Amino acid sequence: MADRDEEARAAGLPLGIVLGGETHDLPVLTIAKSRRWKVLVQDRLGQFFAEMTPELGSRLMTLGTDTLEDLLYAYDDSRALPEREALEEIATDQELFAAVRKLVDESFPLEGGLATVMAAAVEVARSRPPSSTNGRSTTGRASARPKSSTRSSPTGN
Repeated sequence: MADRDEEARAAGLPLGIVLGGETHDLPVLTIAKSRRWKVLVQDRLGQFFAEMTPELGSRLMTLGTDTLEDLLYAYDDSRALPEREALEEIATDQELFAAVRKLVDESFPLEGGLATVMAAAVEVARSRPPSSTNGRSTTGRASARPKSSTRSSPTGN
């Protein structure tokens, strides 16, 4: 995936996210919405790594996919993406990871992108006691989009 150039970043051009072979343009979040999304990224990745135990076994991949989908939909303040169930039918795991990586890299430019954010999340996870949740958000902030036409965003809209 090619990095966006500085002109595109400075102009605030939308982020082209490829899912199911189609490009979806996600507007760059405002500072306030981005701040809330960054906290969510750190919390969800920290929770994900805190829950990684040998007992997870085959649930690990599903837990990771759910976490990535939660983060992707939390960023999609403009509702440019298809509903979650539809996305799961057309997108690949590789596209999902690439999309979230692009969002994290763009949102955390000073922190060095996804690798640095994940390393920080691991450190946070090591300092927390294990959670008893299944990896899904219990606050509703990063839950799946509802199946009805009513949609709300954890970034404030």
